[in-house]
Amino acid sequence: MHRNGLLKGLKFNGRHTTVIEAAMPFVKMLRDMPSVEKIALGVITPARSGGRGGTQRIKATPLLGAVRVVFRGGNSVQQFYVFGTDLQEIARVAENYK
Repeated sequence: MHRNGLLKGLKFNGRHTTVIEAAMPFVKMLRDMPSVEKIALGVITPARSGGRGGTQRIKATPLLGAVRVVFRGGNSVQQFYVFGTDLQEIARVAENYK
């Protein structure tokens, strides 16, 4: 399923297949949720230092037909678009993820 941060499978699409290390457990959890149909992995960018160091943060924003998830872990930020049947549940799970 994954090797060195690469994810492939039926629930993954898009040109990017790499996930930042800090987000790997979170993305695996999303993959295993029955209400998640697709996960579009986004570009990885360096995190701007805002005085919080390498803290892990997640922000979920419900959109029409998807949930945009911005995951900050360590020195990187990655954006995901999660498509599914219960977007409210997906957003709630993302916001409450520790």
